[in-house]
Parts: sequence; C-alpha cells; structure tokens
Amino acid sequence: MCEPDIINDKNVKDITLPVRCIKKVIKFEGKNLELWLMTPSPAFAKLNKIIVTDRFFNEFIKMEQVALIYHEKYHQRLTTLLKRILLEFGGKKRAMWSEEFSADRYAVRKSSKKAVLSFLKRASVYYKKGIVEYNSKTHPPIQERIKRVDQYEDS
Repeated sequence: MCEPDIINDKNVKDITLPVRCIKKVIKFEGKNLELWLMTPSPAFAKLNKIIVTDRFFNEFIKMEQVALIYHEKYHQRLTTLLKRILLEFGGKKRAMWSEEFSADRYAVRKSSKKAVLSFLKRASVYYKKGIVEYNSKTHPPIQERIKRVDQYEDS
C-alpha cells in the first residue's frame, strides 16, 4: 500500500505558467512526477503528464491525491492510451467505461479502497455542483464507479 504522506510540501515545487496553470513536481514512488494543475480541468493523463484541476492540491486530502494519481497513472500505460484513442474514434462508450473501472481497480490495489472511494465521492460532489463537467461518453456514472469500488477487495 502506498504511504499517504508521499505528497508533502517539501516534495512539491511550484512553477507558475502564463496560461493559468501550475506545474507541480512531486516525489511519487521515488521518482519525480510532473502534475499540471489547470483551472478548470478534470483529471486526465497524457503519455508523460498528469493534468488535474487546481482543486487537487487545494481541497483533496493526501490519500485522495494518491488514489487519483494512481488512477491517472493507469491511463498513462501505452496500451491504455492507444486503446482510448481508438475507442474515441469508434465511439465505444462501454469499452471506455471499462477502462475507467480498471483504472479505479488499479488505484485500489496501489493505494486503498478507502482512498479511492473518498476521491470518487469528492468527484461526485464536484459533478453535482457543476465544478467539473461530467462526460458520459468517457466515464460511467460516478455512483456506478463507487458501487463497484465498494465491492473490490482492499489492498
């Protein structure tokens, strides 16, 4: 299980960029990990970057941050990125949803069920308030994700 204190102030360096985003470099699993905080933005992964909303550092507790990073790191795998590109063009909503469920399961294995449930419940509030836009094409309903995670074995 991942230690929830791996994200702390001494591991974070801020670099402010002109386009209302902040680059944060954190130590994660012993390596530097670039996080790009943008307003407004849901979390998503690119091949070599993880992009999250600035609320990630302002409002998420450490265990939620860790769970979200693992969820997005799952999406960084090359096979997942290639599959998502193909699915995006093919419009296979259920297959894309499957990738989200798999990323949630990976995050549970690498952090904890409690951490993943906590970040999903926070995301649910953000969706309901319209802070983060929900995309039903790429993401299953948050309550379905919470229900599935609740059934997973804890790490």
